[in-house]
Amino acid sequence: MGPQPAARVLTKRSELPTQRAFSRSGRCERCERVSVHGPRVAAGFIDLITKEQRRCASKPSHEEVIDIVTLAPIRIARPTTSQNRLGKYERGVGYEYAKSMYVQDWFDSSTERDVANILDDAEEIAYWLRLQRGDLPILWHGSGREYNPDFIAVDTNDVHWIIEVKMNKEMTSAEVQSKREAAIRWSQHVNADEKVTETWHYLLVSEDHVKTAKGSWTALRRLGE
Repeated sequence: MGPQPAARVLTKRSELPTQRAFSRSGRCERCERVSVHGPRVAAGFIDLITKEQRRCASKPSHEEVIDIVTLAPIRIARPTTSQNRLGKYERGVGYEYAKSMYVQDWFDSSTERDVANILDDAEEIAYWLRLQRGDLPILWHGSGREYNPDFIAVDTNDVHWIIEVKMNKEMTSAEVQSKREAAIRWSQHVNADEKVTETWHYLLVSEDHVKTAKGSWTALRRLGE
């Protein structure tokens, strides 16, 4: 038995007395550093430290220990950037948004960018974050395997949404459904902890869900799983 990797949660700055304030860094040419918007980085992460037998059950059992840590403020930006977030999708391009916590964001698919566009345009969304690998690792298998979701979005009611975007053909796969169950369990553990004042939900959406939503966050939230 040994300690499991931490699962992290975005929280409000007002609850983080040791939270450092970050500002945007200057723009360099090919290795511009992307830092978090000062007013929004008011948020940090909560570590949900889990302990269990890695070798046994496929579904991990959790022993929760909540700790508060800060969100890493620096990312290396993409050398090619675009303000045309509604134009033709280009993989590897850094797109600029108004409500993102970072100066630019890049995506693995056009559907992911469509979700970012929905979040950025929605009056109900205060700000959002495109997660990178390791930002929010969720333990989903007894062997210690981790799942990394795509987005966190915070709405105007301070509800925190963990969002995963999948192709239609992947939606019913055992792995995707197992990760969904793990993320829901993770949210339940976090919501039950007295240190966490926000409410956390998980949302799994497909290509068809995004198309059917037609730019509406409310519709996407109702369509998702």
